[in-house]
Amino acid sequence: MEYCMQLKTTTMIHADCTISDFEIKPDAELSLKKKACVLKNELFYHIWIPAFYDSNNDGTGDINGITIKLDYLASLGIKGIWLSPFFECDYKGDNMHGYDTTDFYSVNPRLGTIEDIKNLLHTAHTKGISILFDLPMNHTSHAHPWFIDSKKGGAYKDWYIWNEAPGDGWHIIWDEARAKKTWHSHSDSHYYGVFSGYMPDLNFVNNEVRNEMARIITYWLNMGFDGVRIDGARYIYEDGPEKISDTQRTHLLFQTIRKDIFDKYSETGYSKLLIAEAWGEKEIIRNYYGNNDEFHSCFNFPLTQLIPDLINNVAHAETKINGLIEYQLTHYPEKYLGGIFLTNHDLAGNRPATEFKNDHKKMALAAAIQFFLPGTPFVYYGNEVGMHNANLKGDMKLRSKMEWEKQQNDNAVFKSYNALCSVYNTILNDFEDIDFAFHGANKGILSFVRIGSGKRIVFLFNYTGKMKTIDIDPLKYGGVTIQHEIINGRKLDHSEILQSEQSLPAYSFCIIVIS
Repeated sequence: MEYCMQLKTTTMIHADCTISDFEIKPDAELSLKKKACVLKNELFYHIWIPAFYDSNNDGTGDINGITIKLDYLASLGIKGIWLSPFFECDYKGDNMHGYDTTDFYSVNPRLGTIEDIKNLLHTAHTKGISILFDLPMNHTSHAHPWFIDSKKGGAYKDWYIWNEAPGDGWHIIWDEARAKKTWHSHSDSHYYGVFSGYMPDLNFVNNEVRNEMARIITYWLNMGFDGVRIDGARYIYEDGPEKISDTQRTHLLFQTIRKDIFDKYSETGYSKLLIAEAWGEKEIIRNYYGNNDEFHSCFNFPLTQLIPDLINNVAHAETKINGLIEYQLTHYPEKYLGGIFLTNHDLAGNRPATEFKNDHKKMALAAAIQFFLPGTPFVYYGNEVGMHNANLKGDMKLRSKMEWEKQQNDNAVFKSYNALCSVYNTILNDFEDIDFAFHGANKGILSFVRIGSGKRIVFLFNYTGKMKTIDIDPLKYGGVTIQHEIINGRKLDHSEILQSEQSLPAYSFCIIVIS
């Protein structure tokens, strides 16, 4: 009997979102003890494993390569790493992405072994660096043993979504201009795969699927990982044509995962992070926070292009970035944490060196805005040395080999990132955000104030090509005394600090710490 999707009653929706048969038992030797989930005022670094560092000269970056380069990351002040998928996968060609999983419990041998993973966790944790793994829980590869059995009508038949006549109205909502079919024919039936026929969707109405995914999540978290990024979080449940994303059951499942898995880890003293790739508009992303009971954090996709648009003087960029941040402050949960990035492994944005045509001042300014807006900065590997988009097609242009030769002191971009990382860790270390005053982008200056106990930090960014005069009177920002002032990463001597105003060069920034 084939599974055919239908709308559920409220009672059935809750029944479809329970999880069980998993164990919360963190490995004390490999796990990093934290009272609260990672992210707050911590710099993260996003690594595309096959491109990062090749430890055995076989042409592919690997897990051991990351371990070797941990001192480099620690020297930058990185406190966390997000790894691209490392599970055993089907496609192992030039663009081996790893989202087509064939075994969630095994490591792709081209990237390393389980022992390599454990060594990475141990070494990173001794340096105070957290590690997140990337989980494509929505689907598997068509070569996964589960799906091979499902096609034959075996024990895993109902682990996937089958329908003899799915009907019309199914389309990929993020790409209507070149809409792909989401149902794929096999024999006399069809199976559902929102991303590709090579990656069939799992059927989360089946409690065996939900329980298995809970075991997969806890397997890696118990091993010592500090959190998980959920790939394609919007597409877990489908409720019919025009309802293939953001369904009520999807939110209920993640609320269950948060409560039954992640909150339980917090009780053990080994808090873990749950972060979503909910690629969409601000209103969609907001719902994945729930009432502070769903994801701890979501990546801030709408902001990614607005930062370079603001610096490049794109029409209406000021209005858009002001509207976005004001909406988030008004509608998102209080003190929400967003993952802020300038680009990643997908086509979410160009690398800054390409976007700004090698203008290192613009690149440094974009990074400064990324770093100091409330949230968590995720630096994509290579951005810190000024890597460009590669001359390759599609997302391959963002997954090229790390250019280690650019890690030099005379590299202006690298110097800027080093300075930014140092300033970030200096002024935000142990800083507890109590409030946030957003003054917005207006007439070439983006300004905001992060307010803590006994301290306020004023951030001013000149995103124009002209000198700007800024007011630094501490009384204006609710403080009394300027403790120190930083312009473009350099802390000024007391004699350099003016009492009322400061000239801010083109494409530069100023940070004022006020007691």
